Amino acid sequence: MSPATAPPQQPAGTPKTQKTQKMASSLTSSPPSLFPPIPAPLQRLFDLVPLIIYPANALPGDDDPGLDSLDNDLAGDSDGSLSFLPTLYVFIEPADAARGRASFNPTCLKWQTFLRFADIPVRLAASSNHASPTGALPFLQPSRRRTPSQPKSKATTTPQPPRPIPAHDFPEFVKKNAQESQSSSSSSTVIPSTLRDNPKAAAYQALLDTSLRRAWLHAVYLDETASSTPSTPKKASGQSIAARLYADAASTSPLIRCALAGQLRTAAAAEVWGSSSGAQAVTASATAQLYRDAEAALAALSTLLTEEDANEEADGRYFFGSHEPTLFDAAVFSYTHLLLEDDDDNDQNGRRPRFRWHNRVLPDMVRAHPRLVEHRDHIVARYWPKQDAGESETAAEKTPAADTSASWIQV
Repeated sequence: MSPATAPPQQPAGTPKTQKTQKMASSLTSSPPSLFPPIPAPLQRLFDLVPLIIYPANALPGDDDPGLDSLDNDLAGDSDGSLSFLPTLYVFIEPADAARGRASFNPTCLKWQTFLRFADIPVRLAASSNHASPTGALPFLQPSRRRTPSQPKSKATTTPQPPRPIPAHDFPEFVKKNAQESQSSSSSSTVIPSTLRDNPKAAAYQALLDTSLRRAWLHAVYLDETASSTPSTPKKASGQSIAARLYADAASTSPLIRCALAGQLRTAAAAEVWGSSSGAQAVTASATAQLYRDAEAALAALSTLLTEEDANEEADGRYFFGSHEPTLFDAAVFSYTHLLLEDDDDNDQNGRRPRFRWHNRVLPDMVRAHPRLVEHRDHIVARYWPKQDAGESETAAEKTPAADTSASWIQV
């Protein structure tokens, strides 16, 4: 081809040349992908629905629009501020929480009673282990305070709510609360003792945590003859007490209730009989020995209280010569009260029986020890007077997790 007929060359720097150079550069610079390119229709769909990262769920009580409706008036709030009560999350029915009734779970009732000993009013909320930061109830959500000049619209968002308090930190919370109360008023505040440095208390606590607890688990979780029906009190319901209190409250579905009841039974059997054997090969003699151990533990506790009567320096109403109830008194009360509460005149007080014992082995064991009955009755009369009168003491709420969790066995 002659120079006269050759096509004109593209001048350097023209748009076509620049576009070609950019494409070549991008092809050589981009690393090879292991995945094929997204088809254009899907890419357009993804562009219409962008990825959104939602904020973390708020802590209990944070940005809760129902807080203002659940305010509890504290008469005598000397500094003029409105106090939100701390919220105690326990195993309880919402209607019973509104009345300030005792939790039907011994561990929850132990700490609920301990807070009453310390004269700390709380707002009860029905919950489950799934909702607890530690995986077990109870836990406490401390209160927030706002000044009278602070708008209500900001009261639920500022300041940020404090972190939830697990049960093992309740004594420290009580101590801190007492120090703040003493600094703001001249009145003295009682701090219940935990008897942490008392070796004798530790030995008797072991009786509660082993002998009495195992018998409780068997009677409530494993014995399907322990509970009666409301219409036929003299006939066993064929359902464990725990299945009615925990599983039936978690769902209205028969299949879910059955599955939860099975999980309850399996977990309780593993703790009562050992994880290796579970509920297999359990003999009648082993069950009888279980209740004999519980009877021995109750007899030892009754003897301990009787010995305090002979001590002139002791009060006689509480364990280990204490003039005020301790954490150990709350632990004993958590079992004796739940075993005896169905014998109270519940109809007159507007409360229905919760346990409906058909097999009354454990309740009758407690009744056989008048000193334990007196100990329980004294604590009820002193620290639960409004419950006897059927009056509401606390506001109640129910967390959504109370309907979804199957993790109940932390008794």
